[in-house]
Amino acid sequence: MSAKTIRRAAVNRLWLLLLAIFLGLAVLPWLRPASAPERAGEVASRPADGVAASLPEVPPLDSLEATRQRPLFVATRRPPRGIVAATPERPGLGNYRMRGAIVAGDARIVLLEGPDGKTLRLREGAEVDGWTVREITDDRIVLVEDDREVIIRLHDR
Repeated sequence: MSAKTIRRAAVNRLWLLLLAIFLGLAVLPWLRPASAPERAGEVASRPADGVAASLPEVPPLDSLEATRQRPLFVATRRPPRGIVAATPERPGLGNYRMRGAIVAGDARIVLLEGPDGKTLRLREGAEVDGWTVREITDDRIVLVEDDREVIIRLHDR
């Protein structure tokens, strides 16, 4: 054997030894047994870097029964029976609802249903219960009184 062949074989053995050491170090974390708090099914009792100490205490699972019955991120989720969502009151306007609008050139007319169920036809500048109609668009009406402004949209209830 020549000196060149012997040197090449030694370099190859050195590379194989380095590769074996590297692989051994890479696999070592998976070969060690887990410490007691990290075993499956157990929770570490000590806070990690103080972060867990600042978190609120988790409520018992029994108190989350309503969440299990009505999951939070489900499209069909609805309020519990017997609870009705409150509709926001418009100050001074009671229960007026926009039922439609006619916007054709300069002609702008809004159809408002009053609390008594009667429909009012109003133009810009008209007054209703002390409020002045400032703007009418195809999907909303803007009413003003002194420094207050209220917007009623077509599909508001």
